[in-house]
Amino acid sequence: MVLKHFELIDYSNYELDVKQTLTLKPGDFRIQVKAREVSQEMNKATVYVEEKPAPVVHKNIASDSQTGDTLAVEADTNSSLLVLYGSNLGTAEGIARELVEKGRSYGIPSEAATLNEWVSRIPRQGVVLIVTASYNGKPPHNATAFVDWLKGAESEEAWDVNYAVLGCGDRSWSGTYQSIPRLIDERLEELGGKRLLSRGEADAGGDMEKQVEAWQHRLWPQILSVLGINTEVVKPTLPSTSRLQMEIVHEKTDMPLARTYDASYATVVVNKELQAPGSGRSTRHIEVLLPEGMSYREGDHLGVLPNNQKQNVDRILSRFGLRGDIQIQLTSDVSHLTHLPLNRPVKVHELLTHCVELQTPVTRAQLQELANHTVCPPHKRELEGMLDENSYRDYILANRITMLELLEKYEACELPFEKFLELLPPLKPRYYSISSSPSLNSEQASITVSVVKEPAWSGRGEYLGVASSYLAGCSSGERILTFARTPESEFVLPEEADVPIIMVGPGTGLHHSEVSSRRELP
Repeated sequence: MVLKHFELIDYSNYELDVKQTLTLKPGDFRIQVKAREVSQEMNKATVYVEEKPAPVVHKNIASDSQTGDTLAVEADTNSSLLVLYGSNLGTAEGIARELVEKGRSYGIPSEAATLNEWVSRIPRQGVVLIVTASYNGKPPHNATAFVDWLKGAESEEAWDVNYAVLGCGDRSWSGTYQSIPRLIDERLEELGGKRLLSRGEADAGGDMEKQVEAWQHRLWPQILSVLGINTEVVKPTLPSTSRLQMEIVHEKTDMPLARTYDASYATVVVNKELQAPGSGRSTRHIEVLLPEGMSYREGDHLGVLPNNQKQNVDRILSRFGLRGDIQIQLTSDVSHLTHLPLNRPVKVHELLTHCVELQTPVTRAQLQELANHTVCPPHKRELEGMLDENSYRDYILANRITMLELLEKYEACELPFEKFLELLPPLKPRYYSISSSPSLNSEQASITVSVVKEPAWSGRGEYLGVASSYLAGCSSGERILTFARTPESEFVLPEEADVPIIMVGPGTGLHHSEVSSRRELP
């Protein structure tokens, strides 16, 4: 690290004079140091990272007796992997795409798709993996048609299908926890499917990453066995460098997350504080003018695609020695980076602001990559030590330590910027219950936002909620990316106006405007 940042100057033509006390050392050795000048050309350079795709290895595999190299033969439709997902917020989809990449690393032809895309035609060849969540006991929006078909499917419609199910959820919702994954798992077995292993459970309220990893540890031997792949011959081909490539360009682009959620720009017209001065809390009443063509019902959610805080973006730029206004173009040969603007130019600060989560605790996979790219042996050992179950729980999770914080702490970590981007999860939308009624004004909607601002668990500075802090700082006239969603909970008002209603307002509370057209009970 000294040599990296400083020039060492022998100003006195020192001659070695060995002195020995407890240790050997050069006596009266003095040098001058000067900070190295970082070439500005770094900000102009084009960065290329080449990665060859994994070899295609199929069911019939031979081995060269002299070299031991694995030889691929003609593709076999019986040795494919299909990963289907049901996901509203992106967690299940992210896991599904990681499973696809893992399958491809073994040379297995693999693809990911929504459950709705495979209604009534679930394949009987190869292996089918299903990753899905539940929302108040209902399927995700891109799994509704599949679940409806599965409930009414006739016997043997999944005959001989090799399958496994991983359910995502939160055990806090005990009444509906894992209800959809359980239904899919049991119905596939009833319809003649062959379960490869028991249903996995990923609890967002626990150590979700570890639970998914443990399930996969049991899963892959079963998949390879069913597909007839000899694990002694075929080993996963893990990339030694980033699968994401980057170069500097000079054009403009749009953000893919807006298209993913079909989001449009709404204009903020009111943003006012509801808490009394001195309360120590902040709750904002925000009204937006909806874009043309967007409508909602009572009980709907307003999805908001937030911006990351400028201070965090600036910290990343500083850590990697980049300028925010540089335009880059990303390319990749993997399928799980759909949240990044690939094959088109984008400014670095826009990419970091709109596309990736920056404040989530560092995962074990990210930790391992940080350790792999750390050139200082003691620091490398420290990072690897955090992978220990107790250390990870008591230090990383308990303090919400992020990848950025570790990069700032361990300067000897030489993680490339494109690898950093590849490791970051997609920025997720935040959902807020709409607290207005379209019967009063169908062109505007209001939300009530509790602003998260509290001391960071790590003890360093403040933790600011990504979306709530972003919304709190939006002035009248600013535009925000939004979309309306009807929740699967069927939380809607009855059509009959004389039906009594009991209202319970947890969280930020309930606005009178939601039921303004109804007669209040005493």
